[in-house]
Amino acid sequence: MIHQLGLNLPPEERLEDRHFIIGDANRDAHAWIMAWPEWPVYGLYLYGPEGSGKSHLARIWAARAKARIIAPEEAEREAAAFTRGQALAVEKVDDTMRETDGKGLFHLCNSAREHQGFLLLVGRAAPAELHITLPDLRSRLLALPAISMSAPDDALLSAVLAKHFEDRGLRVPQEVIAYLMPRMERSFAAAAKTAARIDAYALSMKREITVPLAREAMDEMP
Repeated sequence: MIHQLGLNLPPEERLEDRHFIIGDANRDAHAWIMAWPEWPVYGLYLYGPEGSGKSHLARIWAARAKARIIAPEEAEREAAAFTRGQALAVEKVDDTMRETDGKGLFHLCNSAREHQGFLLLVGRAAPAELHITLPDLRSRLLALPAISMSAPDDALLSAVLAKHFEDRGLRVPQEVIAYLMPRMERSFAAAAKTAARIDAYALSMKREITVPLAREAMDEMP
């Protein structure tokens, strides 16, 4: 069993496909990403809670499709410059509905379809739950396959928690993972925050990550 003191370095996220952890919560989403370019239509809408791995999957797809990842506010410009066969991923699609009327995204959908390109749209909420004021955009989004990434089960969440430690250069004993699991919020986002908090606590105390240290760190958390 390996114990290490961490270094005060930012985590190095490993976002290639071989580092994506597959479980029941994300199996369908991963299968759709890997099925590209054999999608039935030009686009795919991927949604799920914060920290569920959507960005990781978007980067896997971007590498496969040689696509760029853009923000919603770039949609109008990208729609005008779209070329035949191009692929783009748009993250935080929910923000489009809060900050704009969605016309840029509507034009981007049209451009991708007209130029036989591909779009991966990523958001937190399902298309049917978005506040879309533009009827034509609503019809475009509802016509796309919408694939959800749900809350993780125990096996997936513990693997993700271990990965967050590994991204920080740490191989944490399994008994630490087992101790943390029932004491943290059951979400991917909480796994990331827990690993970061315990790593920081271990560095501040200049101690290895053990169950007693994890207990102290969790007691310090608000």
